[in-house]
Amino acid sequence: MGYASLVLAAIVVLSGFQVLQTMVLREGTALLTMKFFYLDFTGLVLFCVFLGLAIKAAQQRDIPLHLRLITCTAIIPLEAVLERTYLYGIPSLVPNFDVALMASEYTLIPAMAALVISEWWYGRFRWPFAAMLAYYLLMLFTQDAVAGAEWFKSAAVSYANW
Repeated sequence: MGYASLVLAAIVVLSGFQVLQTMVLREGTALLTMKFFYLDFTGLVLFCVFLGLAIKAAQQRDIPLHLRLITCTAIIPLEAVLERTYLYGIPSLVPNFDVALMASEYTLIPAMAALVISEWWYGRFRWPFAAMLAYYLLMLFTQDAVAGAEWFKSAAVSYANW
């Protein structure tokens, strides 16, 4: 079942990169579009890295690490799910995608912190949840600067036109 799911993962990743191209071509380089490009591009790359490491861990029979890495591949798309849930579920509190993005990050950071604390508490700490926490903190603190940078906008447009 694990290897069969790789076909689905490849389809998800390839279609995700194509959606990024379409988004930039259609929406341009507005700050919010670039924030989503930054988060989604890095999320797709991280998904691939975690999936590859999960396969390696399974081959090495490190099932606890494999399970945590696979869990992280499922957590990465939650950012987009939470955005839409907040935007369409509570529009009086979350009026636009910019607020929805922040709300999803403010949800995922404590969730990942809780997983890290839980791992330590039960004496079974592995690095994937801490890496996800670091990723979401990095995205939160760098998204405005990176998405607003001309070099990043240029790179996004070059990618979209590739």
